[in-house]
Amino acid sequence: MNLGQKACLGLALSFSGVEAQTNLEMVEASSLSQESYGRDRVSYNQWLATSIDVGESEEAFRVSSVTLRARVLYPNANVYVALYGTEGLRPSAAETFVLFDASSLAYAPSSPDSADFQLSPVEGSTGTEAVLQPGQRYWLVLGVSDHDYDQDVSTGLYEWDYIESGKQISQDGNLIQIADTIAAGGTGGQNWEPVSASPQSFGIQLSPVPEPGVTSLLLCVLLGGLSVRRR
Repeated sequence: MNLGQKACLGLALSFSGVEAQTNLEMVEASSLSQESYGRDRVSYNQWLATSIDVGESEEAFRVSSVTLRARVLYPNANVYVALYGTEGLRPSAAETFVLFDASSLAYAPSSPDSADFQLSPVEGSTGTEAVLQPGQRYWLVLGVSDHDYDQDVSTGLYEWDYIESGKQISQDGNLIQIADTIAAGGTGGQNWEPVSASPQSFGIQLSPVPEPGVTSLLLCVLLGGLSVRRR
C-alpha cells in the first residue's frame, strides 16, 4: 500500500462515523408557480429586494442561476441584479455574494406583459465567499445603478411581479424559505425600508456544496484509479 492509499484509508476511516451527503442534485426554490397579483416598480430611484432564508438543518449552497418574472417598460443598460447578505434585518451591499448578468433585462424590448428572465452569475463573482450558509438570510436585489442617457427614459423602468401569499417554501421541504420583501426609499439601493409582506416572483437554482468527507473520498477514488493505471 503506497502513501496515497494509506492517506485515503485514513480519511475514509475518519469519516466512517459520519453520514456522508450524496444527494448533490441541483435544487430550486421558486414562487413562479404562484399566480401574480400585481407588480412593483423598479428604477434608479426605487429598488426592490426579496429575502431568502436557508434552513438551519440544510447544507451550504452555491447559486447556479435566478429567474425573475418582470415587465420591461423602459430598458436600462445599468439594470442591476445581485444577491446580498443581511445587516440589521436589511440587505447589505457590503456583502454582495453573487452579481448576475442582467443583459437580457438591459436590452429587452418594452413589453405590455411580464416575462421570465433567467440570469446566470457573472464570471468571477462567485467563489468561497459566495457559498450560502445554513441558517442565514440573503436578499435578491433588483435595481438600476445609473442613468442611461441613450434611452428615452434615462432612469429605466421595470416592474417586478409579486404573489399574494406571504411565504412560500420550496418543494424540497424546509430547504429555502422565501420571506418578506422590502424596498429602497432612496437611490442606488440605500435607505432600505419595509413595504410589503408579499414576496416578488422569482426562482433560484442552487447546487449543494459537497461535505469535506465526500470530497476527500472522491479524491481518494481518483488517486486510487491513477495508482492502478501506473502499474
